[in-house]
Order: sequence, then C-alpha cells, then structure tokens
Amino acid sequence: MPTGTSLTCPPAGRARNADPPTKGPRRRDEPARARSAGRPAAYSAAGAAADCLEGAARQAINQMPELAVRLALRALDLTEPDDPGRGRRIVTAIEAHLAAGNLARAIELAEETSVPREGRDGGDLQQVLAHALLVNGRHAEAAVAARRVLDNPAASAAARAQTQAVRLLALRYTDPALGRAEAERWLVRGGHPAATAGCVLAELAWQRGAVEEALKLSRDAVRRIGERTVSVWSTHAQLVCAYVTAVAGDTDSALSAVLVLVQRAAAVRTTFVPELRSVPPMVTQAQLLLRIGQPREAAGVARRAVAASRGMQARLHSEPATCVLAAALLRTGDLDGAAECLERDRFDGVPPAGAFWRRYRSWINVQLTAARFGAERAARLLTGPDRALLTSAALAVDEPGAPGWMTRTLLATGHGDQAAAVAEHIERLAREHPRAAVLRAAALHVRGLIRQDAAMLESACAEHLTPWARALATEDLAGCRTLEAQRARRRLAEARELFERGGAVLDAGRLARRLGEPGQPRPGRAQPAPGPWERLSDIERTVAVLVSEGLTNGQVARRISLSPHTVNYHMRGIFKKLGIRSRAQLAGLAREHEPRGANQPQVRGDDASTVRAPRGQVLSAGR
Repeated sequence: MPTGTSLTCPPAGRARNADPPTKGPRRRDEPARARSAGRPAAYSAAGAAADCLEGAARQAINQMPELAVRLALRALDLTEPDDPGRGRRIVTAIEAHLAAGNLARAIELAEETSVPREGRDGGDLQQVLAHALLVNGRHAEAAVAARRVLDNPAASAAARAQTQAVRLLALRYTDPALGRAEAERWLVRGGHPAATAGCVLAELAWQRGAVEEALKLSRDAVRRIGERTVSVWSTHAQLVCAYVTAVAGDTDSALSAVLVLVQRAAAVRTTFVPELRSVPPMVTQAQLLLRIGQPREAAGVARRAVAASRGMQARLHSEPATCVLAAALLRTGDLDGAAECLERDRFDGVPPAGAFWRRYRSWINVQLTAARFGAERAARLLTGPDRALLTSAALAVDEPGAPGWMTRTLLATGHGDQAAAVAEHIERLAREHPRAAVLRAAALHVRGLIRQDAAMLESACAEHLTPWARALATEDLAGCRTLEAQRARRRLAEARELFERGGAVLDAGRLARRLGEPGQPRPGRAQPAPGPWERLSDIERTVAVLVSEGLTNGQVARRISLSPHTVNYHMRGIFKKLGIRSRAQLAGLAREHEPRGANQPQVRGDDASTVRAPRGQVLSAGR
C-alpha cells in the first residue's frame, strides 16, 4: 500500500505582502517619511535589512537550505513584533527549515510563533504547519491546522485547495468514515482536491477488496492530475494507481511507473523536505519488489527509505518503510533483522500510519513467531490478539498467500473452526468481487486446503499472481492426501524451487530438508549471522569509511548529497551496530574491514547527484 503521500509544500509566503521596492537612490528625508508613516527611522532600517535577508533566504532555499535557515533566522532577529512583514518572514524561516530537513524544528517554530491565525500570513503559516504535522505523523493536529486555513476568509484559493487535500489525507487516518464522506463530496464537486479525494477512496476500496473500483478511481485521479498538474498530489495519485495496477496483476507496468517516480523525485528540488520526496516511491518500489519475489532488492530499497524518513522524523513514512523492510528481511531468513525492525519501532514510539500498516505489522510478527517458536505459538496469536488478521480483506489483497498460510497454520494446530472462518470470509469476498483474481485464487487455496481437494489447489497454483503465494499453494498440493506419492514429491520439489527463486530462504530450506537435500539451514533459523561490519547497510559503510578518513558529518553530507541530519542518523546506527563510542574506533574497524578506496564514493566534479556505493550499487542523491 502506498505510504501516505509525497507532499511537497508550495512556497507560501513569497514577497506579495511586502511594499514594492523604491527605485533610485534613497532620499535624505527617509526619517521624515518614516515618521510620517508612523514608524521610527530605526524600525524602517531594520525592516529593510530583514527584507533583504529574507529575499536572500528565498533565493538560497533550494540549493543551499542550511544557508537559507541562517539568513531567515537573522531576518527574524531584526524583525520587530509589530512589523507587518513578520508573519511572512516566519513562513520563510519554516520553509527553510523544511528544505534543510529540520522537520521537527520547523513545527516547533510554527507552534511557538505569535502570528495571528487569521489573515493571509496566518493562512500561509497554518498551511505549512498542516503539511509538516501530517508528515510528522500528527494526523489529528494536521487536520485541525488544515481546518483553520479553510475557515480563514483571507486564505488564497490555492492555499485552501492544497490544504483541503491535506485534510482529506489526515482524516483518512483519524476518522476514516468522515474522510470517506468528505472525499465523496469532493469527487462530485470537482476541482483540485478531487484528485486526492479519488486517491483516498481508491485506497479505502482496495482495502475492502474492491480492486476493480480502486483501479478505476486511481486512474481517474491520475487523469485529473494530468488535466491540472499540481505537484502536491501527482506523486501520490500515481503511486496509488501503480500499486492497484500491481494488485490487479500487471506488476511489470506498475514497477516501471514507480521507478520513473523514484528517479524523478530524486532529481527535483523542492522547499518541503526534498529528500522525503523520494521516500513514498521507494516504499512502493520495495513493496512491488517483494511482491514479485525479490526480497533482497526490496530490503535494500526499504533501508534507504527508513534512513531518510527516520533521519527527519517523518513518521508518516517511517512506519510503512520499516514494515516493508521487516517483511523483506523475514523473507530472506534474517529473523534477527526483522525482529529488530519491529522492536525498534515499538521503542521509538512511532505511530502507525493507519490501520493497514498496524495489521501488516501484526502479520509480520505472526510469521516471525512461527519461524522462531513454531506453529502453536503463531496460532495462539491468530486466535487471540491478532485474530483480526483472519478476516482482513486488505491483507488478502496485499499478500494473497496470507489466507492460505493462516489456514494451514490453524489446521496444523487443531483450530479447524477458525480455519473455516477464514475460508468463509475469503469466499464471501471473492463472490462480492468476482473480477478480483487475487481474491479468487486465495479462496481456491483456502477451500482446497480444508477439503483436501487437489483440483482446487491445482487451480490456486495456476491463478496465484505472486511467487510466494504460488509456492505455498504448490506445497499444500504436495501435502494433499489424495495425491499419489511420486506426484507429491515432484510437486514438493517444484515448490522448493519456487521458494528459492522467490528469495524465500527459510521456506526453501524447510522443503529441502523434507526432500532430503543436504546443506540447507535448520528450520526457523536464518543463515549464519554476519559480523557487525557486514550488517552495516551499503550507505552506512560509505558513511563509515568517509568518517574514518577524517571528514566531518557536514563534509560527508556534501560529499554524498545527503542532509546532515540523515548523516547523523546513519552515524548513530553505525555506532550502535558496531558497539563503539568514538570515531577513532570506527577508523580502526574501517581499516580492518575495507580495502583502501573500496568504499570511496565517486563524484563527478561538482555534480554529486550520483554516488558510487559499496558492492557496485549506485545510490541516487535522494537515496
């Protein structure tokens, strides 16, 4: 499921409220003119200097955001409390912080300010604040800030339309029923927010199993974006459409579309936390890679998304990114890594990005429990605190093998009634949405398991759209009591091969042992754990080597085109994984494990848009 939105806050303040600059040299009677306007001469001089600094900050905001922050804050220092340009300069300072990746500080600045909520400047401030709060995961507060803009008669039409989109997205998390009602009204009413309304309704549709309706709504949203290009919604609409397209069966087209969005997001500079523009496309890319059976590649993409979103406290994106990373690590057999993702999420107190991701996290935990402690413990979760998974339409659509896996686990542990409830639910969904192939295959799989019907399981193998679900159905067919032994063994070997091709290390090893093949990992255990240095991600090793060569965090950030906050985040992760406390210790480990120059990023001249990372991978500037 796409992770919320790729919000790009439009420049709110600009200089529209400022007096036009006077042409020609300053007149000597400037103090007299200032007094005639009711202002002291010193006040006018300070205001003029603040205007110059603010203008410079706006010019630097895209290319040199850290400089823009310093200029904007200096402009605020020179601004008197009753200066009419104060509100505009506060908005500029907030946007500079956002461009520099200081999401939390931008929110603090907006909340600390005494600018009135009414008026045009107040509308601009609340508009920027609503965007920032949404990305920070504070959905209820974002909806309140958005409501203030909509209730402000002085707010511009563009600000009201953009803020209405934020409100729709915030309500999707805090009050889905109200969010759906408002989205339906906007879809009929039309205008710019109708595209976001279509996306909200499309996500709600596929989460209840209505794949065809979701596809129609998401395509209509993309069409509306084409007619009225508004960057604040375009990426979100295209991601929703790509994801639903993959669910409907055309994963290749969906993945191609998402890759284009990833590249475009990395190339475009914006004033709203530019690096976060790449995160939603990367999370969706990782989801699709996992769906087509490339979990290792999915884990690599998800790691970069986690680093970017956590480094800037973008909790709206960090929860989905962490969940996808945990799922990919689990699939590859890295049980410790998957568990660490879930535990770190709980420790950091990151709020879930909606009900879907809360259940997705529970689904990963149930699988992890089965791998570590056996089916009985997993069944206790499915029949206890996580029983909502048994009737989750969204989970069945996102992971078509989930209903079959849960049914198998319940049957194996003597919970036949609960297994029958899964079958009844998935069959009802398939009847309600007859054109949803993903649900039809899942229903055949579950019912075939319960009835031990080889023909049904054969059909499920043929109709499943994802490699993991197809391998599960093939394994269940091999275990069907009505199948003769030689044919069952052939099917078991076929299932092992499908698991292996799909990167499912533990499942492939489990079937290899049943087939008597040597050299496979023991059940429920990952491959031998790598050493601390090998557990560093590619980007962490790159940062570690550069720091070991004496570069400061700021120099590293400029060298590989990351924000200083993201580099700081990576450094904390590096120190924790390696169990060290100083840069000197890091330098020693780097010399021990990395040949000289092996991890040195290759930057072409002054263009740092492409970095050569370890193991031959190429990382974009957007990570």
